[in-house]
This record gives sequence, C-alpha cells and structure tokens, in this order.
Amino acid sequence: MDEHLSRKEKERIFRRNEILTASAFHFSRKGFAKTTIDEISESAEFGKGTIYNYFANKEEIYKSIVEEMLEGNLALLEEAAGESSDNLEEFLSTYTTSLYKFCFSRQDSFKLLIKELAQLDTENVQIDRSRLKEIMGKMYSLINSVFTKAVEQGKISDFSPDELTMYFNHFIYPALAAQIHCPVQYGDQNEQPVRVLRIFLRGIYSNSNGAPN
Repeated sequence: MDEHLSRKEKERIFRRNEILTASAFHFSRKGFAKTTIDEISESAEFGKGTIYNYFANKEEIYKSIVEEMLEGNLALLEEAAGESSDNLEEFLSTYTTSLYKFCFSRQDSFKLLIKELAQLDTENVQIDRSRLKEIMGKMYSLINSVFTKAVEQGKISDFSPDELTMYFNHFIYPALAAQIHCPVQYGDQNEQPVRVLRIFLRGIYSNSNGAPN
C-alpha cells in the first residue's frame, strides 16, 4: 500500500479489500446467486451499511473481483515485458512465476475468474463486461507481441503468434487451476511454474530450432 496515503485512505482500501475477499470466499463456494449480503457482511465483519457504502450490489462486488484479478494479471505481463520482452524464455518464466504467486495468494478470486473466463457460471451474472474485454485484449496483444518477436527471430517456425498466444493461455491457466484445486497431487507450488513452462516450451520447440533442455 502506498505510504503517502492518509490513514483514512488506507482504512478505506483495507475495508474494500476485506469485502472483496469475503465475497470471493462465498461466491467461489456457494455461487453468486446463493450468496447473500448478510453472509458477506458477517465474514468481512462489517455492517451491511458499510458494504453498501462501497458497492451498490452483489453484481458490482463480483465485477470488481474479476476486474481486479485481470488488472493484476496485466500488470504482471507489463512488468515481465519491461524486463525481457526480447527474450521469450525469460519473459514467459518471469510472467508464469509471478502469475502463480499472484493467483495462489488470491485463490478464491482466481477460481471466480476462471469460471468467468470459461463461461462456466450458469447463473450468468448480469454485469457490464466491457472493461473485462478491454483488459483481456491488452493481455492478448502483449503476449502476442512477444511471440511475434520469437517467430521473427526464427526461434519458432511451426506456429503463428496467434496460435502460440492461444496455446499458452489454454495451457497455463488450466495447469494453475488444477494445482490450486489439487495441491497435494501436484506438489510444491514453487516448482510448478518451472515444470509447466518447460513442458510448454518443449512442445512448441519440438519441431523448431533451439529446443530447451
């Protein structure tokens, strides 16, 4: 949290985060429709009036959770690109490792995000998804630009940047979701980003030059 914020501003951010955390806990377990503001209020240890001071309704809470997860994801991508956008392996390693840490520290919110992205929530929460689509578009473009450089450099010859971007997203997120849901089966979470990324890179390099060990 920014040290330059006033005590009142810090307290407001803290309360908002507590409400989102409590909401994600219930949404990810009971579903959106079955979760009540009373339950969120009790878990967050704030009165219902306080909840409504921050959010107009459950839909706004849900929207904030998934948007902030995507915004955090985009920030990780931008940071990785800033450090190593010209080196595919370094970029993917930095991003994947950071993504695992980020999502493991927000497991309930991540589970909610996965349902949203995969359109698995049969309740079809009625929210404005324009901001979600905007963030996802930026994420796609950033990853795609790094794969484009790798293709132009001749490191990958059998796939287009669009294919690589799609395969990467469809590989990393399910692998991460599987480990969060079954941590005992998949072992040490610190080792998993490296192992998952190694499998992905071996696959795309299998018929190209410079396959990793």
